[in-house]
Amino acid sequence: MDLRIIYSRAGNFLRNLLINIIHPRITHGKEFHCKLSCTISSRVTTINCGDYVGIGPRNIFMCDMEFGDYVITGPEVKFLNKIEHKFDSIGFDLFHSGWGELSKIIIENDVWIGCGSIILGPCRIGRGSVIAAGSVVTKDVPKYSIVGGNPAKLLRERFSLEEIIEHERLLEKSKEKRKIGLWS
Repeated sequence: MDLRIIYSRAGNFLRNLLINIIHPRITHGKEFHCKLSCTISSRVTTINCGDYVGIGPRNIFMCDMEFGDYVITGPEVKFLNKIEHKFDSIGFDLFHSGWGELSKIIIENDVWIGCGSIILGPCRIGRGSVIAAGSVVTKDVPKYSIVGGNPAKLLRERFSLEEIIEHERLLEKSKEKRKIGLWS
């Protein structure tokens, strides 16, 4: 095995061990990568990550999260509540009005979230979607779509219906090969 791969895997193991100590609310599957520069709000109760999840540097988590498998985020992505603070409490200034409800964001399998995006929960990012850099997502994103802008709007579909069927068939086939050890 190449020495660079050994060093990389050892570094990932140590970083994940440190993340589990610093942030015990994170659970993850295999091949989880999260930069130590990420920030997790004290209000967050759970961040569940599937297999092969890569969290970019300086991501901010201020709501509960659920990541599927094969998800990557760019640097400085923010996962926030739509209403972080109550603003309709009569007789209280904004500073003392209290927190809003903690929401949850669900990111399905095979999703890429570009640099500097803001995802406002509660919402669901559908399987196979791409969020363009700098986008502000305020509602659910359909499967296999590419969205961008502020607020994020559908830019185009990632695949046609026939391509989605073929894509999912090939993904299932590659998953079987990984199970029996033909692919790493």
